[in-house]
Parts: sequence; C-alpha cells; structure tokens
Amino acid sequence: MVASYPQELKRGNLIAAMQHADEEEDINKVLRIVDRIFSQVPRKFTSKVEGKMGYEDFVYFILSEEDKSSEPSLEYWFKCIDLDGNGVLTRNEMQFFYEEQLHRMECMAQEPVLFEDILCQINECYVTLHDLKGSKLSGSVFNILFNLNKFMAFETRDPFLIKSGTRIPT
Repeated sequence: MVASYPQELKRGNLIAAMQHADEEEDINKVLRIVDRIFSQVPRKFTSKVEGKMGYEDFVYFILSEEDKSSEPSLEYWFKCIDLDGNGVLTRNEMQFFYEEQLHRMECMAQEPVLFEDILCQINECYVTLHDLKGSKLSGSVFNILFNLNKFMAFETRDPFLIKSGTRIPT
C-alpha cells in the first residue's frame, strides 16, 4: 500500500526542493537531476576526490544515459527521481523534474507539453521500479522528465515508421 501524499511529503525533501526552485529567479541555476547525481543518490562515486566522478562513475553514467531501458539504468534513474527514497515515484516527484523540461521548451520557443498530458500517457498516479521494468516504454519515462532532446524525438516519432520496423534516427 502506498503512503498518503501528506505523509510522503513530510518524509522527503520535495517541499524544500520545490521552494528552492520557486525562490530562485533563474531556474537554470536549479540543476535538479544533476544535483541528485552529484549527491551520489543513485550510486556512490568511486573517485577518491570528493564531489568528483571517477572514470568508472562517468562510464556508468554515460551508459545509463544512452540506454535508459536497461535494468541498471532503470534502477539508477529511478533512485534519482525517487526524492523520498520510498520505492515509489509519485505524481509530485515526476512533476518536480518535469518543471525544468517545461522551462526548457519555453526557452526554445517550443510548444510546451503539459504535465497532465504526460500523466495520461503514463496512466498511473504512481510508478514503481517493478512497473518500469515491465514496460516497453520504460526508458522514455526518464527522457520525458529530464532529457529534452530525446523527449522531443519520442514525441515527434512517426507511428507508421515504428510499425513498419524502420529505425528512427536520433
């Protein structure tokens, strides 16, 4: 059973993070996903230098970024988005990261895709790691939340090319 939203918010730092984002005049200074990575939430760095990725850390990150559908990548990105560490991605947690995507779309003069429209595609109020591992579009969920280029490629894909088996260049 999933905890209620108020209890969930009290346990995590979501409210404080959202307040920080609201108080910051330049949203570009709020590097939400980067902060999570360098806080070593998804994976502890092997580097001896504090706050720095080692070669192994960088390779792991790049592999996770390139193929978000592999099991290690799903686990990596899930930990990044799961702000309160309860094993469940809620609407609030996903929206927290998606807000930066909206800002990027506006800066690039692209028509923004509303979060409510995204939620309709995800079709759940919350998502578990198990849910993602069983989904064909699992990697796309993370691209939607923090990789605008891959999200836009996903949004503008041609369903006829997909059905015919033609590879879509990215």
